[in-house]
Parts: sequence; C-alpha cells; structure tokens
Amino acid sequence: MAEGNSGRGMKGSSSSTDPEKPLKGRKSTTRSDKQSREKNVCISREEGDDKPRDIHLNRGKSVNGRRQPSTKAESGDKKQGKHKKEDTKASPETRAMGTIPRTPTRKKTTKESTDSPKFEDSVAKPFSTQRKSSKISKPNEFDIMLKIPVQRVILIHFDKSGAFYEFQFKRLPKNNPWNRYSDEMSRFPNKIMAELRDVIKNIIKSDETIKLKRKTPNCPAITIEIKKTPENISVDLVLALEVKGSWPVATRDGMNIDRWLGTRKKKEYKYENVCLVAKQPDESKDKEQAWRLSFSHIEKEIIKNHGNAKTCCEREGQACCRKSCLKLLKCLLELIKNNSNKKSLDVFCSYHAKTAFLHYCAINPLDTQWLTEDLQKCFDDFVGYFLTCLKDARLPNFFIPHHNLFDSRIKKKHFTLLHDEIEHEKNQGYPIFDKLWDL
Repeated sequence: MAEGNSGRGMKGSSSSTDPEKPLKGRKSTTRSDKQSREKNVCISREEGDDKPRDIHLNRGKSVNGRRQPSTKAESGDKKQGKHKKEDTKASPETRAMGTIPRTPTRKKTTKESTDSPKFEDSVAKPFSTQRKSSKISKPNEFDIMLKIPVQRVILIHFDKSGAFYEFQFKRLPKNNPWNRYSDEMSRFPNKIMAELRDVIKNIIKSDETIKLKRKTPNCPAITIEIKKTPENISVDLVLALEVKGSWPVATRDGMNIDRWLGTRKKKEYKYENVCLVAKQPDESKDKEQAWRLSFSHIEKEIIKNHGNAKTCCEREGQACCRKSCLKLLKCLLELIKNNSNKKSLDVFCSYHAKTAFLHYCAINPLDTQWLTEDLQKCFDDFVGYFLTCLKDARLPNFFIPHHNLFDSRIKKKHFTLLHDEIEHEKNQGYPIFDKLWDL
C-alpha cells in the first residue's frame, strides 16, 4: 500500500525521476509522503480500550468496520446513475454520534426452532377438479390440500397394491417437534388428523356462517360447510404430508402419458414430490398406521395442460372437448346417485370418473380425436369405456397400475346396478341431463 501511495505522490513530478537530482532530495520527498499518509490514518478507540476498534482512511468513513464511500465517490456515482442504498432512516441520537447502525439480520427460522411446525409450515393448494373448471352445475364443492413438508422419512410398503405405506422418521434432532410422534406411529394418522380438526374448530367457533361437518370414517378430508345463498358451499380440507425423494417402485409402470403429453413432461412430473394422505385400506386389520399415496397435484396439472399440442384450447390454438367429456361423466354419475334411493351407489365417486378419463386420454392421445364438433361421439365412446370398467370391476390407479380403485367393498350387484343405469341413459340419449335446467 505504501508503494501505491508513494507512486501517487510522485506522479507528474519531474524531480522524482531526474537522475541528476541529489538522493537526499528524493529521500525527503518519500519521508514527507509517508508523514502525509500517517496524518490521513485515523485510529478510533473506545474509552478504556487499548486496541484500535476501527482503522480507516479519511477518504471514506468506516461504519461498524465496514468501509463507506467518500463524498466525492458518491457524487461520481450519482453522475453515473449508480445510486447505492444507504440507511438514511436513523434516529437523531444515532446521527449525533456520527454512525448509522447496520440493519439487523433476520434470524433464520427452522423447523426445529418452532414448537409445532406441522400446521405452520402447511401450504394450501386447491387440487380438485370438482371446481368451476370441471363441473357443469354451480360450483359449490371445493377441495383444498394442506401440504406439510416432511424430511428424513423412510417409506415402508403396507400391502401388495403399492398404494398404501407406513413411514418411520429417521434419526431426528432432540428438539424436533416430530419426535413426540415417534412412540405413537401406530396411531399417527388419526392423531394428527384429530389435532388439525381441533385447530379448525377453534378458528371457526366464533363464525356462525361456517359449520364443521361430522367426521366420516376413514376419510382423509375435514369438511366445513359455509352458509351461502342460494346454496351452501362445501369445502374439503385434506391434510397431506409432502415427502421429498424418488417415487416408490410401484409407480414405475404408471402414468402412461408418453404418447399423449410426451416423455419430457412425464419426466418433469416424476421430479415432483410425492404426497401421503390419511386414508387406510378398508380390507386391512392393522390399518391405523397406513397412509395412501396421493397424486392429486399431478392430476390437476395433467388436466390443465391436457393437449397433445401445446396450443390446445388456447386462444391461438384448436379447442378440444376433453374437459367437456369429463364434466359430463361426473355430472351423469352425480345425477344418477341423487335420483337413486339406493345408498349402495355411494361407493362410487367422481374420482372414479376422473381416473377413467385419464386412462381414456392416454389411449386416445391426439387432439384430432377430441374435436369440439364431435362432442357427442367422444362422450359416447368415453361412457362406453367407463361401462367396460364397471363390467370388468377393474379401474387401475393411473399412477399405480397394481392398485384397483374398485376395491373389494364394492359388491358385484353394485357394479351391475350402476352399469345398467348408465347404459339406459346412453341408449335414451341421456334424458337425465334435462334436470340440469332445474338447478
């Protein structure tokens, strides 16, 4: 640094480079430069402290050990359009001392530092296609997934279907709130769902327009009903544990969208995290610790970007009738269930229609197979595929091929009843849709 300052002091002086000048004169110049540099060095000390706290040059003030630009440099920056942020909002007392404190650094919060990170870390994501985009009648049913990220987890197969798992936490820090569940893993799904239900109950207890519906056995959702005119709104809150890592082996042969949406899109979806919901298999005895895989967030993206071409159903692209067919089948199933006095049809749900839709789109991947002017034919063919699934009593999970969504609790007479009802409507031209005008 001394050499640099010495060079600056001698620059432009002919005497400093003239060999005829005496050596004494050059030494005096060097000494004077050194003295001037020493004058420009300020050492600030605090009272009662022998060690220098701050060493800085007068060219730029130092604040808390951080060198600040000089006034000259600041004016130059302004001319160049470079404005540097300064802490100008300091108190009068601080300005009187001539220093401006640094902005305090925000403390980084971690899951271990909170008492209960479960519901604080949750992210609400609407995932159901029961909403306005896929429902013909007035949208009065909504599904919202509450995602809670979970790390350091080992998934263990619960049954042969590949859809149900129990998991164990890996070694966790002592202050991790998940540790209080480590000794109760057999009751973990029911316990955490009960805690969430209590949280929701405390939140809505002062609001008379919101009602908490009665708990449904083996249902992963907590349902609240909002009083609204002319029709109440039903909201299903589904708790989901979001697990980072590769998808289970059981999903390897699922999601056959290669010919439909492409292998690149499939690989993109495969990088998404997997979710677990508190749903247990009905036929199992020791089922309280089981969780079911959920891909509803992937299903939503697939249905949203449903075209074989990227411009399908966009303003500049060709429209298709895929979503219309899905809406019609879900509406048909709902109307048949409502008109029938037999509760045996309650075992069928809109998710069966959505899964059949995904399979049928994978079988018919081209946009030209779903032209809007061919809606009637496309819907008839789609209904025919769903009737085949009912007749065979088999509807594979779109992501887990070995998991049959038509489980053992659905008896053969139930399949026959729904099959005959849908086939009758198809042969008659779907007269049941006339009831939609009354809604």
